[in-house]
Amino acid sequence: MIQITNMAVLVLHGFNSCSRDVKVLSDYLRDRGIYTISPTLAGIKGTKQEWNTTTWRDWISNAEKEFKNLKEEFKKVAVIGFSMGGLVALYLTYNYGADLITMVNTPIYCGDIRKIMEKVKRCIKKRSYDPIKYYCNVINETPLWGALNLTRGLNECIPLVEKIKTPLLVIQGLKDEAVRWQSADYLFCRSASPWKKKIYYRNADHFIFEGEEKEDVCREIFHYLMQV
Repeated sequence: MIQITNMAVLVLHGFNSCSRDVKVLSDYLRDRGIYTISPTLAGIKGTKQEWNTTTWRDWISNAEKEFKNLKEEFKKVAVIGFSMGGLVALYLTYNYGADLITMVNTPIYCGDIRKIMEKVKRCIKKRSYDPIKYYCNVINETPLWGALNLTRGLNECIPLVEKIKTPLLVIQGLKDEAVRWQSADYLFCRSASPWKKKIYYRNADHFIFEGEEKEDVCREIFHYLMQV
């Protein structure tokens, strides 16, 4: 791989997740000559004991360390956040000055109950119960402490949106049941950035980097990075 720019990209995964969920994007950018790292945030994808001994501050500590190191080594640093990782990206951009921020399926308004119920009904009709099992596992595996700290992160980061003047790309899947599509509208409209773009993907659900439109999503992000 040949490094084509003096830019580094920090890719951040979501809540109850790990860097594997953004691997498709990370690999896509690396293959095109952009230095990319995607750390696993502390406690997010660990045991319940780890969940119960970490906070929102612990979650962002890994990202802060990596971001500061990149700022020392590269002329430009972009930060990309998937789901809750978008909140961490927002925090880093405001506090440490990213050169570009991309937020993918990032929550302002959480949980589209209508979409969840529609999906459950379709699954029952098809007698396919894997999605239902997935929802049950998420509820069972996510301690209340983790949910409370996600709320803390939301409360801390939402007021920062209006203070962001960095070039901004907002991406949202319209079939996302974990994040309501109005979140993308909020991020785009409230941001003070003079250079911003919003893209909806009609057939994409929350795990957008696993779906049929993942190549298009990665391509759009890459092209946006190249314009900065």
